[in-house]
Amino acid sequence: MRAQGSRVSGALLTLGYVARAAQGNSGESGALDYTRVGFSVSRRVGGAVVRNRVKRRLREVMRRRLASIAHGHDLVVTARPGAASASVAALDQEIGALLARARLLIPSP
Repeated sequence: MRAQGSRVSGALLTLGYVARAAQGNSGESGALDYTRVGFSVSRRVGGAVVRNRVKRRLREVMRRRLASIAHGHDLVVTARPGAASASVAALDQEIGALLARARLLIPSP
């Protein structure tokens, strides 16, 4: 994904993204109907309990925003060490800003 995709960074998170082709490697049709999201939280962020807490918070933030994200993309959200002490509201604001900078948000009518 890094070779073909793009990346935007913030203070707490980095968002990597790439648009998928209409036909995947496995020959599946309709590959543009949904967006996939992955999370990466390294040991630099903290111990296992802290990393899992950050991943749970990020999953919840993305779950709330998934309907407003353009379809047909693969996203990878990478947490930086500051994400360990950030609130859910701060993570939500950061993800919103990163998605807007990446132009992945669906315009509201």
